[in-house]
This record gives sequence, structure tokens and C-alpha cells, in this order.
Amino acid sequence: MSKIIVKAQRSIMGQNTVLIYNKDRSVSGELPNEGAIETALGDRDKVYFEATVDDAGLLHLHKEIRNQNW
Repeated sequence: MSKIIVKAQRSIMGQNTVLIYNKDRSVSGELPNEGAIETALGDRDKVYFEATVDDAGLLHLHKEIRNQNW
């Protein structure tokens, strides 16, 4: 599993969800803003993570990284 960088960003559509995607959006999804994601975001609108995708296609978020400006 190679590492990728993903952005977790609060939905701007007023829903209590978080969009998660990589720069070219070849990996993307939407999750409820709860649990570990909610804790990681805190009061911020977006956070970047190192992540991996396993053989089953599940995304695993690892450590938070600095802002990537995209």
C-alpha cells in the first residue's frame, strides 16, 4: 500500500458530512462528521492526512500533515 495525501473537508452544503479526496480526486468519498473525523477537524474546515487504500478499497487515514493548499 503506497501512501497518498487526502483532504478531509466539511461539506459546504449545510450537511453534517465530511468530503475526503486526494488532489486528482481519483480517491473520494463522503462520511458523517462524527467520531475520529470530527475530532481531527475540530473547529477547522479542512485537514490533510497521509492515507493508504487497502486491497479491499478501504481508506485508512494516518497522521495529519501540513496544509497542502489545494
